[in-house]
This record gives sequence, structure tokens and C-alpha cells, in this order.
Amino acid sequence: MRNTARRIALALTGALTAAVALTATTAPANAVTVSSDKVTLTSADVVVVPAGTCVAHPIDYSVSVPAGTETWGLDVWVYNEAGGLADSMMLRSSSSAPAGTGTVQFCDYSDQPGLYTFVPELDYRLGGIAYNNVAVPQFQVRVIGNVTTGTSIKAKRKGANVTVNAKVTVKSGAVTSPVVGGTVAIQKKVGRTWKTVKSGVTTTTGAVKIKVKAKRGTTLRAQFAGMGEYTAVGAGVPIPASTSKAIRIR
Repeated sequence: MRNTARRIALALTGALTAAVALTATTAPANAVTVSSDKVTLTSADVVVVPAGTCVAHPIDYSVSVPAGTETWGLDVWVYNEAGGLADSMMLRSSSSAPAGTGTVQFCDYSDQPGLYTFVPELDYRLGGIAYNNVAVPQFQVRVIGNVTTGTSIKAKRKGANVTVNAKVTVKSGAVTSPVVGGTVAIQKKVGRTWKTVKSGVTTTTGAVKIKVKAKRGTTLRAQFAGMGEYTAVGAGVPIPASTSKAIRIR
């Protein structure tokens, strides 16, 4: 296997060191697949690590070495954006099948949200000759914190007309961003149930302004039903629903 300094240099070359804002869109979650003539690796390109947890992140692998190969070893080294080693997956022909699923681990107390670079290395021995550091493409996975949303509401009445301002934000770890293009329903309480009276779509600031008819004493709330994906560099997880507190029109 190549030395640590060289592995770190390669990881830093592929890493995204600039801060990347996380935004809400409807893009689908993606998987990343890299392959050479001897190795194929597939992984989701985002992993969610909720607070206080560790997550085993699966990597599907396939090793296809020449017939007659005596031994092989596949290592996948995982580096954070600063070039530090976060974890590794080590497979050996003596104990691993040529195809299957391995894992690396991310923990919220040790692994900061960001883009992690996976550096695979293949060694094998054929006819008494050792073939080391056989080229396999690198790939990257983004680690994010648990995704939550918050919906707020304010209202101002003028006669029978009420202007409702609602806002939806999505949070992952310490990063809070507006939910863009999300549908927000303004609901009125009728007896013990809630009835949607009008809906609107959030702007680039996560806000939406909706005008409704309501009398003094009417109870309103804003409900965001969730949407598509919370994305970071093309990958994401579903944005959960949230409901504002109820307010009474004065």
C-alpha cells in the first residue's frame, strides 16, 4: 500500500475545501459508482449522521482480478476536508468474498459535516509477482447532520382581510437554510379540525405571503408538508414536514 503522506496528498487534491451552502431543491438523491478494469465501488453520495450517533455507511464492492491470482487486498481510505484520516475499509481475499458490501463509520462527535474523499487501493499477487497500488478512481461523499425543518407564522388583519407571512427553514447540524419552492398551506381551525384555506410557495428566502379572509378570533397556522430533497452537491435526503404554532387573529 502507498505511504500515508501520498494518500493524504491525493485526498487533498480531490477534496472540496471551500464551504458549500446546503439548499433545498427537488433533485433526487444520487449514488456514486467508480470502476476500473478490476474494481467497482458504489456508494450513496450523502450520509446523514444524527446528533449523538454513529452511522455505518455501506459501500458495495466488486473485485475482478486475473484468473490464478493468489491473494488480493482492497483498502478504501476515507479523508475529511482537512486531509485527516476518518476511517477505512479493508478487505482481504483470505476473509472477504470478491463481491459484497463493506462499511465505514461516521460519528457526529468526531466527523464534522463536509465532503469526504474515498481513496481506494488494490494490491494483488499473481504468479509470485506483487502488483501494488493498482489504480482505482477516487470518489466523494458528503456527510450532513440530521435534517429538520421549522415553520413560523405572523399575521396582520385589516378588516376582513388578513395578510399571513410564513417562513420555512431547514437545518442540518449548525447550518440553517431557507426552503425554496416549498408549498405552505394556511389552515383555519374549525371545531377540532384544521381546514386549508389557501396555499403559497416559498421564495428564495424561504418566505411566503398569503392573503386570506378571516374574522377576529380566528385561529390560523401554517403547514409545510415536506418536499423532494435537501441537497448538497447534487445529493440529498427528504425535507421533513413541519407546522407552525397556532395564532389567534386579533
